[in-house]
Amino acid sequence: MKNILILFLTFMVCILALANVTISNPKPLYKIGSYFEFIYLLENVSDTLRYSAKVTSDTIINNVKYQKLTIFNEPFMGTYNQYYYFDTLTNVLYSKGGYTNGCQDSTYNQMVIGFNWPKGMVFNTCSDSMGGSYFRSIVNDTGTYSNILNSGIPLRAIQRKDTTGSPIYGTRLTVFSEMFGFFSFYQGYGNPFGGGWYKIQLFGAIIDSVRYGHLVLGVEQLSASIPERFFLFQNYPNPFNPITTIEFSLPRATNAKLKIFDILGRERSLLFDEKKSAGTYRYIFNSGAFESGLYFYRLETDYGVQSKRMIVIK
Repeated sequence: MKNILILFLTFMVCILALANVTISNPKPLYKIGSYFEFIYLLENVSDTLRYSAKVTSDTIINNVKYQKLTIFNEPFMGTYNQYYYFDTLTNVLYSKGGYTNGCQDSTYNQMVIGFNWPKGMVFNTCSDSMGGSYFRSIVNDTGTYSNILNSGIPLRAIQRKDTTGSPIYGTRLTVFSEMFGFFSFYQGYGNPFGGGWYKIQLFGAIIDSVRYGHLVLGVEQLSASIPERFFLFQNYPNPFNPITTIEFSLPRATNAKLKIFDILGRERSLLFDEKKSAGTYRYIFNSGAFESGLYFYRLETDYGVQSKRMIVIK
């Protein structure tokens, strides 16, 4: 009897160990302050187009805590917000708003990906940009990838293959990483920009103050020394194609926004909107899909506004 009890307890320990491997929660996705940079690769376009995103806040919607992901200056999309929450019990990532505001459930959420889903798992999602058609999504890879963004950390990823609703006329592949969330996206048919295939890929990130990959855009603090005055410097180089540097100094902590306007005074892009401590900063701006011409960049703070001119030459 004693031997049977020992065997039973040993069996239960093994089962629990396997269960922990199966349902263990991944590293939290979309932490506040996490910063991401993506690149677009478009068919028949030699230049890569860059944009960035940052988790800017927690937001309570219908008693659920979402994380607000602000996407800055996405080509042809501008600046907008998407909202996500990660269910740690089921390891499912849900979204609200943005691209995925169709086919929602009764709580107006949409399943994006489940990190416990096995290979072959099938589920449906919607896309308003496709005129209300749905995507039939198949989890076609749950393998472990190592050294993503030169991190040296093995990361389990979910690769999701999407085919459009009846009739099927295209394929999409999306890879989600447990550490970085959305990692890469490929669409092999017509896209919102009027071309053929295109690809979006995560090129770099800052999570818990650790930098991954190769970052080009975003705000970088050059010095924590308190400057004598608020000042927006002239960008350099100028004229430029496609990248230029914008520097500014802040004598005290403030809410700061950096915006781009065209010659008619229309706001073309919000580059960032966040609170900054006193110091000197620089922002690397990629003109991306901006056409040639004269533009104005404007820094708005709690204690003043300054603007400068810049010229894009393609």
